[in-house]
Amino acid sequence: MLSYLHVTGRTLIMGDLHGCYQQLLTRLSRLDFAPEQGDRLIALGDLTDRGADNLACLRLLRQPWFHSIRGNHEQLMLLALLGGSRHARQLWFSNGGCWYEQLAEIEQAEVMALCQERIQHLSYAMEITSRDRHRIGLVHADPVFNQWQQLVECLRAPSPDPAILEQLLWQRERLNQLRQLPRGPHHTPCLSKTDHFDLDRIAGIDLVCMGHTPLSGEAPWGTGNMLWLDNGTCAGFELVLLDADDWLKHHPQSSATNTHAYG
Repeated sequence: MLSYLHVTGRTLIMGDLHGCYQQLLTRLSRLDFAPEQGDRLIALGDLTDRGADNLACLRLLRQPWFHSIRGNHEQLMLLALLGGSRHARQLWFSNGGCWYEQLAEIEQAEVMALCQERIQHLSYAMEITSRDRHRIGLVHADPVFNQWQQLVECLRAPSPDPAILEQLLWQRERLNQLRQLPRGPHHTPCLSKTDHFDLDRIAGIDLVCMGHTPLSGEAPWGTGNMLWLDNGTCAGFELVLLDADDWLKHHPQSSATNTHAYG
């Protein structure tokens, strides 16, 4: 349910990929991605659906330099292919999973094998220790709690609350509220003290990165120590690949002890 990763090179965190494999290759080349030097690419989930190269994106899970958490589209795929429910398959297909039916039989078998061997074991959250000793939390949609340790304890429980797991994959309320707030003269959201602790501050972690909600070219977008990276790649916007240490170095306002909006 929760995984940990220590990165000795660059920590590159990727927004929702949604089948846009060729764009990923272009971005990695532009960034001189070097796995042999310890660089790691970490996805926020939603590797497939809506784009053109879905199987190629799933095959990334076999690479030792690639890591991913679970997104709602991985969950839809698992319920459709391993759960055996006709309704689950219809739901997945209506959300972009119809590419699966267009695969050859041998390719469908490969997707099934990836579901069984890799995708069903993807964690709901990840905690990364970066090269510069930053602690970075990853969840797909929202961390639910206002303290990272509360989420850790929830996911370490023998039977995590299914409602919490669903919120980790689907919830958008916090982001929607933050984006609707009026902004001050320096683009800082006008938060009361109560709102500040309820909305944009996750205690006990340096930075929390999320995807899920396409931001149509505005990503990375965030406030406090929360950052959303889904740029709407499958709608034609550039895929976000964030060097986490570099971001924290150049955006000190996003550290765990300060509050500022950026985008």
